[in-house]
Amino acid sequence: GAVGTILAEAAINISSLELSRLSERGDAMMFVSVDDPLGASVLAQLRGVDGIVDVRVVELPAR
Repeated sequence: GAVGTILAEAAINISSLELSRLSERGDAMMFVSVDDPLGASVLAQLRGVDGIVDVRVVELPAR
């Protein structure tokens, strides 16, 4: 899909991916864990994908 293609073209590896629906046949959420930080241009590309409503970055501290 578009998300994987954008990340692959930026040489960003997806370490995990989770999909979840808010309600049956309703909107869905996608949680993507990546190995490297996302730059501003990658975020802009993701935000420009048709059907994506919002893109948020959550940075968790290393263990």
